[in-house]
Amino acid sequence: MADPALSVIASAIRCALQDANAALERLAALLADECRLLGQRAAPAQLERVAMDKLVLVDALEQAELARRDALHEAGYEPRAMERFLELDAASGLAASWQRVLARLQEVRAFNEANGLAIARSQALVSAELRLLHGEPADAHEAQYDATGARGRTSGGRIISSV
Repeated sequence: MADPALSVIASAIRCALQDANAALERLAALLADECRLLGQRAAPAQLERVAMDKLVLVDALEQAELARRDALHEAGYEPRAMERFLELDAASGLAASWQRVLARLQEVRAFNEANGLAIARSQALVSAELRLLHGEPADAHEAQYDATGARGRTSGGRIISSV
């Protein structure tokens, strides 16, 4: 027969995993929105709002993880000993939830990294365009054409209105 105290702890862990899964689902949807906004070259304010919403969801994930670790600690397990706890009868049904959370966490991490790369590429492009506007090479190894059509470093840009 299952220990009633362990059943209470298993219930607390189940709630923490449900909270984590819900936050991960919302985060995945938010990352999909962010990806769409990046593709549309949305206004920075929209992307900043998404970033703030992501922080709220990450905080919710951290709270769920803290609740899970606290419950494990209360049962006498190290916070990283989830697999050992899952072997108990009282933890039946938690293994699938735990695996869903781990899998979804990996998906969300990969999605977030892909969005981060898209942002970095966009920033690099904008920086290169700004350097060109200022008459600097877009790339340190790239030579530009000067006013005579010869390749080489050009002098600084000039203000268009002074032409």
